[in-house]
Amino acid sequence: MQGGNHMPISEKNLLKLANGSDVRGVSIEGVADEPVTLNAEAANRITSGFLDFLSQKRARGSRTCASRSVTTRASRRRCSRKQCSKR
Repeated sequence: MQGGNHMPISEKNLLKLANGSDVRGVSIEGVADEPVTLNAEAANRITSGFLDFLSQKRARGSRTCASRSVTTRASRRRCSRKQCSKR
């Protein structure tokens, strides 16, 4: 992490990084009038939350397809591709 910015990130500031389904922030110092907002702690917390989401989705019984993920419980769709496997 650049510049020794070790302050914990608040939930409010973490939510400011959300932009639809994207994460947007400044990760390095050097941009005029732009403080670092996407530091190592923020990246770790976002990654941890995403891994929790994937674990819960997998536990609910989703099918993994080479081209997309199909949640069988929610959509009742079947993937006809040979590469699909029940996980």
